[in-house]
Amino acid sequence: MRRLVLIAAAMVAVAVVVPDIHVSIGAQEAVRRAPAGFMAMQVGGRGRIESPGGLDPHGTFAVDGARFQGRFVIYSIDGDGEPIFGNDSSLFDSNCVAKFGRGPQCAHFVGVLNGRILEAFDTGEPGFVGHLVGRTGPTDGPPKQGERLRIFFDPHPDGTRNFENLASFEKGEIIARYKVSEFFQIDLRAAIFNSRGNYSLIDSKPVTFAGRTVDFKDLAPRITQIWHAHMPEPDPDPDPIPTDQEPYGDKGPGQFDLRFPIGGMLMNAG
Repeated sequence: MRRLVLIAAAMVAVAVVVPDIHVSIGAQEAVRRAPAGFMAMQVGGRGRIESPGGLDPHGTFAVDGARFQGRFVIYSIDGDGEPIFGNDSSLFDSNCVAKFGRGPQCAHFVGVLNGRILEAFDTGEPGFVGHLVGRTGPTDGPPKQGERLRIFFDPHPDGTRNFENLASFEKGEIIARYKVSEFFQIDLRAAIFNSRGNYSLIDSKPVTFAGRTVDFKDLAPRITQIWHAHMPEPDPDPDPIPTDQEPYGDKGPGQFDLRFPIGGMLMNAG
């Protein structure tokens, strides 16, 4: 259990934010970008992580180096006091929702976060349960071990996307990529954890939705993430770790055999 807690926190880094807002809307009045410190985006999803120490609660749980992935639905993107795509615009496809319900299957905007735990330590001692705290891999540096977030736009969700299928989250086009520096704190008593992260944009491209065109280089070049999650639990259908993706490859084959719910807010960092 404790081992699961350690790893879960790192995964929390999934962050997809839309801080400042400056959109091109043709003849319409542009929506102002969210001021620094304002909530810019809300996300909810599922994390997956490998358990390098195995699932034996009495065995060694080596958290350092554990690889994780977050798959998120972006259900709100806000500017200065209003949604960037308009007050009445949903980020879910209405026709899809009518057939399949509201959820990842009908989301237009989703994010995939890849990362690995760099180091962690326990603030407890024998007879006293502390917190497990730590940080994820560096944002840069060989052999490309840094944490990365990709944001996808799917113009026509068809009801087939689900949290257990990575390929379904990679449908559509990548509209933004971020490098990430994340820090986590796991409450071993309550079996929950929180994570904080800083995101810096690597590259982006304009996207048009609901008659408005935006670009994350204007909306959210730097964002801050505050997330909340529960401890990981065994996944009945483990996923192979995609070693062809950064930053997974240098450690070799493995599988995401634990999963956990996670979500939170993303703030404009100015």
